[in-house]
Amino acid sequence: MECAPARHELLRQLYESLAETFGRADAMALNEHSGCRETMSLSYKSFAAPWQAYSPLLQQREDTMGTQYALRIGLDWADQKHDLMVLAAGADAPVHCEIDSAPESIDHWLAERRIEHPAGRFAVCLEQTRGAVCYALLKYDFIDLYPANPSTLARYRHAFSPSRSKNDRCDAELLLDLLVKHPDHLRRLEPDSAAMRKLTLLCEARRKEVDGRTRLANRLQSLLRDYYPQALGLCGQKLHSPLALDFLGHWTTFQALRRARKTTITHFYKSHHASERTAARCLETIAASCPVTDDAAIMETSILRVRILLEQIRVANQAVKTLEDEIEKTHPEADASALFASFPGAGKALAPRLCGGFGSDRTRFASTESFQAASGIAPVTEASGKAHWVHWRWSCSKFLRQTLVEYAHESRKRSAWAKTFYDSQRAKGNGHHAALRALAFKWARIMYRCWQNRTPYDEEQYMQSLKKHGSWLAQATEAGVRHGCWSHAASSQNCSNLPEAKQQRRAMMSLAPLTDQNMPERLRRWPMRVLQPASMTPEPTNSPIPRNSA
Repeated sequence: MECAPARHELLRQLYESLAETFGRADAMALNEHSGCRETMSLSYKSFAAPWQAYSPLLQQREDTMGTQYALRIGLDWADQKHDLMVLAAGADAPVHCEIDSAPESIDHWLAERRIEHPAGRFAVCLEQTRGAVCYALLKYDFIDLYPANPSTLARYRHAFSPSRSKNDRCDAELLLDLLVKHPDHLRRLEPDSAAMRKLTLLCEARRKEVDGRTRLANRLQSLLRDYYPQALGLCGQKLHSPLALDFLGHWTTFQALRRARKTTITHFYKSHHASERTAARCLETIAASCPVTDDAAIMETSILRVRILLEQIRVANQAVKTLEDEIEKTHPEADASALFASFPGAGKALAPRLCGGFGSDRTRFASTESFQAASGIAPVTEASGKAHWVHWRWSCSKFLRQTLVEYAHESRKRSAWAKTFYDSQRAKGNGHHAALRALAFKWARIMYRCWQNRTPYDEEQYMQSLKKHGSWLAQATEAGVRHGCWSHAASSQNCSNLPEAKQQRRAMMSLAPLTDQNMPERLRRWPMRVLQPASMTPEPTNSPIPRNSA
């Protein structure tokens, strides 16, 4: 009973604190005579709005955004019209308006708002980083764009509307709500330099043209299998090559090829810089083969389709060449071009893509992890209770991830440690693409550090760093070099400008992954502790590379 007054006073302070928090001084009271709690009518309106529970923090955010911007706008774009929710500084409620999607309508509306707020800045939240609306708004220096991921808006909408009902005005209002109440989760769009943006767009356009050419070549391959399968072995693996296009242009059927003279066929291959062995193999194939069909309907239709596809592939080849010439003329930064060209296997195609993927703003990525996440190379871990799931990242730059994976594939042919690392991933049971992603994860760390320091890549220096840290990769790579599985001197050279290393490059490109069948006896006797040292710490689940590797 002696503790009753102290307990009574503690409860009083607690209730007063709660009443002050909810803004209701009379919400709770304490009966001094009975010592019992008397609950007053506490309205649930205090909990109705989600911002009430965090009002001090959100009020601070709103004040910061309100003083920084005269207008905050949520814009839901469409093909025919745009819905906008506009909140002026100091206003209690936003205003809804609709404007036409024509550029003139956007300019007219912004001119009117600029007259009303001649000195203030505008903040616009929209679901776009590229497109007509984004390009139209980037013309004005008083507008800051805050792109929101479409999946973020969709989940934000479903949180308040489980029925999944939606309309354009609701989306515009939610975009404004994100801008006002969650500005720390949005990043202002900072356009890169004009030259860097041009390089990125050219590289993406080239890749789309290459993909389109590949689809045409696949259609041509499927067509040839039906009526002219011999051509697939005589034209080579690349049906978009000049040899294949000219071959099918001269001889669209097997019957026409069989009527040709041997000297004509030999001269054709010689004019396309093919070896005499290739011409002889073609003559042997012609002599030992027979046509699939002589049906005139099938033959005439197939010939017409082949000619159409050949013309389309020639146009695609010219488009790819035009883009490549323009990419070669575009130099956003001299040091950046030299930096990414220093990586083994980058070449004329991948070096500009890597340069455009990183950009010129060194503050764009705060750390290596942020770049790996933005590029999609870093995996994602989902855990709940006993469930644990690791998968690849879905919300990322698909083009940058494709660039890194394709570069990892090319680096195996030029870098000794890259091939050793790839082989070690395959030895663990990982598939080809999983091993390439693991290698790309490692290359991303190296590229990020070189990019931040503006230092070209040096393979010898990196190998010395691996040795200094006692990495298993350095030991395994040196073992392969010492036992003749790799030419370390050739791996450290930039093969793009060394014609004298042609034979070494061909030898490196023909290397197959080391297995028990093709591994040399001296390397097979090498202790396995070199590849997997006993002191190596367990590999984390969400990381595709060993923790103790440099």
